Amino acid sequence: MEYGKQFIWVVTALTLSGIVLLFEGKFFQDYAYVIYAVVILLLILVLLVGKEVNGAKAWFGVGSFGIQPSEFAKIGVTLSLAKYLSEPGIRMQDVKTRFIAASIIIFPCILIMLQPDTGTVLVSIAFILVMYREGLSGNVLLLGLLAAVLSVVSLLMKSATFNLPFVAEPVSGKYTLMGIIVCLALLIYWAVKRT
Repeated sequence: MEYGKQFIWVVTALTLSGIVLLFEGKFFQDYAYVIYAVVILLLILVLLVGKEVNGAKAWFGVGSFGIQPSEFAKIGVTLSLAKYLSEPGIRMQDVKTRFIAASIIIFPCILIMLQPDTGTVLVSIAFILVMYREGLSGNVLLLGLLAAVLSVVSLLMKSATFNLPFVAEPVSGKYTLMGIIVCLALLIYWAVKRT
């Protein structure tokens, strides 16, 4: 039964790929924002009427099959971001450009986190590399990478305890993490002041 489902999805994917190839590139350029808006609508709808699977309300149930709108969100964000960044007069050095480009990425991520589907959000954060290629400062990329590392570390340290020198009682992982964050913030502040 499971093999049959997978075969149906493979055939469906190949068919849809063939249909997409029939469209001219200009179609996707012209309708990029429309596709993005439809994807946002689907992400909102799935929160209201979606089927819950493994604690995440991220699927539309269609018979025995499920459709996950967050997968289409990647396509919508890609097309919308590409269209916006290719418009004349757009410069990544402008605050307005950075804000709009970041909003195109972040808004679907917020809706996906409400499902919650952390894995898809982590994949979507990779869109920041596109902004870096277009001229976003490497410092922003470095801070984003640091935030991602801290997120993973916080998950690992959530229920851990540490025996620190000169401290009689074991220290909770969350307090240790807070100490690490404060030290990193002071280090970044010191580095920025020196430049």
